[in-house]
Amino acid sequence: MAGGMARTLPSSASALDEAACADLRRRLDQLPAEQRPALASSLLPLTDAMLASQSGLLLLQSMLRAAATVPFLMQELAQRLSGHCVELSLSPVGFYAARTLIGSLEPEWALTQRLAHDELLLSAPTLARSPTGARVLRYALGQNLFEGERERLIRSLVPHAAELAGEKNGSRLLRALLEEAQTRAEVAELEAALISHTASLACSEAGVLVVSTLLAYPHATQQTHTALIAALRPRALELASDSHAYHVLQSCLLLTNKSKLLSESELSCSVREEQYRLADALIVQSESLATDTFGSCVLQAALFYPVPARATALERLVDRSDELARCVYGNHVLQHVIAHASSEQRHRACSLLATHAVELASNTHASFALQGALRASTRAESEPLYNVLVAAAATLATHRISSIVLQQLLRCTPVDERVALIDAHMLPHVADLLCSDSAIFVLTDCAAVSPAMVEAIRVQQRQLERTIDEFAASAESTLVFPGRMSAYLRKRAHVFVRRRYGRGLLTMSIGKTDELRVLHIFKSDGAHARLPENAPHADATSLQLDGRFAPISNGARRSNGLALIVDGETLDEMRSEVVAQDASRQGSMQNSLSELLNRIYNNSARV
Repeated sequence: MAGGMARTLPSSASALDEAACADLRRRLDQLPAEQRPALASSLLPLTDAMLASQSGLLLLQSMLRAAATVPFLMQELAQRLSGHCVELSLSPVGFYAARTLIGSLEPEWALTQRLAHDELLLSAPTLARSPTGARVLRYALGQNLFEGERERLIRSLVPHAAELAGEKNGSRLLRALLEEAQTRAEVAELEAALISHTASLACSEAGVLVVSTLLAYPHATQQTHTALIAALRPRALELASDSHAYHVLQSCLLLTNKSKLLSESELSCSVREEQYRLADALIVQSESLATDTFGSCVLQAALFYPVPARATALERLVDRSDELARCVYGNHVLQHVIAHASSEQRHRACSLLATHAVELASNTHASFALQGALRASTRAESEPLYNVLVAAAATLATHRISSIVLQQLLRCTPVDERVALIDAHMLPHVADLLCSDSAIFVLTDCAAVSPAMVEAIRVQQRQLERTIDEFAASAESTLVFPGRMSAYLRKRAHVFVRRRYGRGLLTMSIGKTDELRVLHIFKSDGAHARLPENAPHADATSLQLDGRFAPISNGARRSNGLALIVDGETLDEMRSEVVAQDASRQGSMQNSLSELLNRIYNNSARV
């Protein structure tokens, strides 16, 4: 069969056009695996013609895959491609053929040595600057085709190291050479060339990865770290505010905290001295870095070092406590400052924060600063802030953000004092706090240590149940709880009604948002279920049926005292229809209400 196909091949290289290449490739790919080498062998005379077009390059790739299982055929094909390997590597389409060729070569073949050493190695600087060429070099490294010639490859790249490190594919090649080096001598020249351009490389997306590799690669030495930090220090302020370089500065300052790099005992005096100099250069500029997106992260790392400039910097940052607390980045710096400041400085910071403590507690960013101040300070140091927050405890508990600050304050208070604080400042406001969703979490913490708080919550729950019992025994048809209720109380009401009255009462939470929902309880004995006169239009509300939420249709609205409309029908109209149907069957009111509920739910769910 393969011979028959060979007789139909183009008679000359010039006849190998795009259509012919596509047809041959399709025929080659469709053949059984054992027949492909025969057809690939018959195509060998056309190899040069395939290099002239993209479709020819794709056909060449298919030929290489077919020849991979037959060593002598692969050697013949590689021989014909000798001299074109670099050309293929630089082509976006030919790259795939070059990669397939390299993956099929055996290191011991003499032809492999000629292709790898005489072609790829000599053209390494050109290939490394090309996106596809750099990938071919990395692939050849992975196939050990440069065995014994790695130093020669690295030396050929050293003059172009800075240019390559700033480009994505070249950066990957250099990092691979550093990380896979067998000895330090292999990469000593490359390391020196990269360190001389460290500051500029750190500001690029690809270059910063090379600099990070220099810090952590297996053969990095104390001299490497010392030289690298010294190269970064003159431009420390500029680099600290750069979106890429700031990460390198952090790594340099935190070498002792990264077990992957160095332990404290492994740091030499020269590295430690350079770290101190770098930290001092950054701390001097602390006022501008404190609120910078990236500089704030570097400043926190620099403040670990007890350099002479730190004491003055801490004083100035403490004086800006209120400003830093409100900043999305400055609040983290302030937490770090308070954690490492002296006792007097912590006391002053807490005093400054106490001035607007209630306002700050409700601020998304400042709340973290307040929590950090409470965690890091003793009771004596945080006394001004503590007193202000305790006095406003009931107010703080009802806000989503400030309630978290209050929880932190309770955790920082000894248990015996905590009980006294709860009983004095929280217990009198239990009724109001139970109506706030945010306060429920605070009350949970309070109830864990205060028996009086547990009893007060139970009293409020019993009062809610008593109100429902009185409504059930009265002639009223609808009970609307005034004001807003927390989701916790609404749930308690739903559970209580379901357990005590079954389907004799219908509970609904109506409102546009969870904060605006109002609890309604309706009787199932034919009473009219009316919305309050000041209720909002319910076109975007939710209807809760026996603990389940379902959307109300756009027809639901308040209109001239009519009952709540669901999909064009009132509750009374639907109930009357169901009761009339049940009358013939002598059905109970429980069954009528069950069908009514299902009708409401099904009509609502269709929307």
